[in-house]
Amino acid sequence: MVEQFGYQMIINAFFTNNAALCKALTAAYLKKFPAGVYIADVKAKARKFK
Repeated sequence: MVEQFGYQMIINAFFTNNAALCKALTAAYLKKFPAGVYIADVKAKARKFK
């Protein structure tokens, strides 16, 4: 449940174009869930802000 909530927060930040928040949440997600279910999508979303 925590992983899904973190993923939803990243998606919300992405769709509101909040690059700083999206990057911060992505870094936290990757640290907490290095083999997470949503890892590919999270990385793809983070790359759009680079």
